[in-house]
Amino acid sequence: MYKTCRLSLIRAVMDAVSGLQNPTGNPLEYIDWDGHTDFQKLPASDLIGISGFGMTENGGLYDIVFGISVSTINDPNMFRTTDFVDVLLKRLKGGMQFDLLDANADKIGVATMVEGTSAMPVVRAEVRNVFTVSGTAVTGDLPD
Repeated sequence: MYKTCRLSLIRAVMDAVSGLQNPTGNPLEYIDWDGHTDFQKLPASDLIGISGFGMTENGGLYDIVFGISVSTINDPNMFRTTDFVDVLLKRLKGGMQFDLLDANADKIGVATMVEGTSAMPVVRAEVRNVFTVSGTAVTGDLPD
């Protein structure tokens, strides 16, 4: 179920930000922040991805906690960053849902966001800034 919830969240986030245009021509790339530790070697593009994903089984239901981190380049006034964070806050606010999909992309349930989605303060790195939206979602009873 961990893989299902993680991949479903990635899809929901990428679908939410897919319509945002980048006037610099830099592509928006997905990055697994949890698996990428060397900020000096990040791709030269706008980045978005999961950071700090966790899950707790709760009597057949699942509590999902996560961050979605965004980092843009050539964005000195953070306009694109602000747009990404704004879209994420709207898409992941309390009561909103995202589909849980199996390996065949068939819907097997939904995850519902819990109140309290937050835009966290910027993390400053030598190379670039990273902004994170953190949230919690709960699932209904899901098939094994």
